[in-house]
Amino acid sequence: MSSADAIQPARGPVSPSPAAAVVHRPLSSRAVRLGPGLLADWQQRNRASSLPLALLQLESAGNLGNLRLAVAGAHEGYRGPVFMDSDVYKTLEAVGWELGRADDQELAGFAEETTALLEKAQQLDGYLNSYIQVTGHPRYSDLASSHEMYCAGHLIQAAIACQRGAGFSRLLGVARRFADHLVSTFLGADGGLDGHPIVETALVELYRETGHRPYLELASQWVEQRGHGLIGDSGFGLRYLQDQEPVREAGTEVGHVVRALYLEAGVADVAAESGDVALLQTSIDRWTDMIAAKTYLTGGNGSRHEGESFGDRFELPPDRAYNETCAAIASFHWAWRLLLATGKSRYADHMERILYNGFAGATATGGTRFFYINPLQRRAGHSRKTTQAAAASGSPVPAARQTSCGSSPRCSTTWPLRRGTRYTCISSPARR
Repeated sequence: MSSADAIQPARGPVSPSPAAAVVHRPLSSRAVRLGPGLLADWQQRNRASSLPLALLQLESAGNLGNLRLAVAGAHEGYRGPVFMDSDVYKTLEAVGWELGRADDQELAGFAEETTALLEKAQQLDGYLNSYIQVTGHPRYSDLASSHEMYCAGHLIQAAIACQRGAGFSRLLGVARRFADHLVSTFLGADGGLDGHPIVETALVELYRETGHRPYLELASQWVEQRGHGLIGDSGFGLRYLQDQEPVREAGTEVGHVVRALYLEAGVADVAAESGDVALLQTSIDRWTDMIAAKTYLTGGNGSRHEGESFGDRFELPPDRAYNETCAAIASFHWAWRLLLATGKSRYADHMERILYNGFAGATATGGTRFFYINPLQRRAGHSRKTTQAAAASGSPVPAARQTSCGSSPRCSTTWPLRRGTRYTCISSPARR
């Protein structure tokens, strides 16, 4: 990296603007160091075991290969589901924060090489999505399922991590070009809502990083447009997409859990930056209802395998609990933002419950095996088994310990890696 890139900012993953309506502000990322103990052990395990696994799988699963196809202008050969790019971004996000902790030539090289690949793959108007570019599927024609904005959101989060954590600014240029394209295409228009939220919270953080207000305006627009049936048909109905009722009117969480909770993180961010007390209160009310009636003892959410979704109030079967690991990360992010906005300790308490149960229970102690679903009871003859699964169905826990639903070691059977170590990913094939 250049000497300019070596100037390392101190802000962490969530950094409210000076004008934001918040009670607390996070400490700088340089203000805290973990001493010997469980969390420091997790941090070291992430660096030594989980991140190398993620880098390996980006090659073997085809994520980086898809981007190379986009660079070459190929129109066949794409591998994996539509959201393969997001795993590249999640890994870059974890790398960005890890490089802010300590230098590492291999991780820094990965960040530089992958950013160069993304720069080449990005189209002239800022658009970037290897699935769309290689397959020729029309842009934004199937947002209920295409994950185009979802991937864009993870790109933005990765860029912010590399900028704030490692002082590496090139990826931020890629993210801003895509974000500017989204603003010019969708700001002030009906549509553009993705079936899988995350771009909302990402755009708010990009606004905080750059001061460019159209990013906040687009995030606010997409929050307000949700619930008006604008997304389209995913095959699972409007509730699955949180598109059945406007955000300001919804009283309880429904549908796909991960989508619902990342939407809430965006709602809380928009409310904080706009000073919208009423919008924030709707999010607080849903959080309170969820904790009271739709949350397991471990802090997990999602009682139904069908649609990876919330059940009815108090529908919390222990043996059929889905409790997706990605949902634990999303719930952590929502609680984090409510803590900053309100200063109430209940949100910190819930973050701790998730950390020591939702995260810890989904990762083997060696950091090389992961669970996607987390029931509270295992009946005789049933277990979470090693499976051959889609490349992108892995656990997000490694990067979650850095910041967000991140560096997912891709699901696979056992494979060899450096120094004779063998890695196995325990998971369940699932839709995101």
